[in-house]
Amino acid sequence: MAEASDEDKSAMIQGLYALWLARNDTREGKRMEEADMVARRVAALMEEWKRVRGREETSTRTDQHAIWEPPATGWLKANLDGAKSRTGQDGGGGVVFREEDSAFRGAAAFFLPKIPTAEATELMACKRAVQMALQRDIPKLHLETDCLAVARMLNEQERNLSSVGIMVEEI
Repeated sequence: MAEASDEDKSAMIQGLYALWLARNDTREGKRMEEADMVARRVAALMEEWKRVRGREETSTRTDQHAIWEPPATGWLKANLDGAKSRTGQDGGGGVVFREEDSAFRGAAAFFLPKIPTAEATELMACKRAVQMALQRDIPKLHLETDCLAVARMLNEQERNLSSVGIMVEEI
């Protein structure tokens, strides 16, 4: 393993992940995937991995602290977060709405049963924030998330083909 290139190591990890997903599907009563389908999944995971790695931040600084910035005049900001439970099966999220002068406009917390990934949890928090804004007739909403991958997904112009792509489209 030590002699393997980074590309080979990535392929091995993605291969193990694809096998693990196939195993989980089988445990849930789905038909066992054929080997060529697992190989295609590995190839798709590798392409997604390369695309994500190509967009990584070059800075590795960890001493940066975020400071809340108000939304533009006439906008409402929704600061949101999602998290998975320690067991990894369930999750939850929350959202806080504030005006440009930081005046509190509302908040919510919610339970998300059987949520598949941390990204999905964060996306569900985004979706809930948008739903709440629509219910309150808030026409201009700024979403703020601490998940860089989700922020990028929401800002991409092209269609998201990842496992959470359908969730991105719903937002």
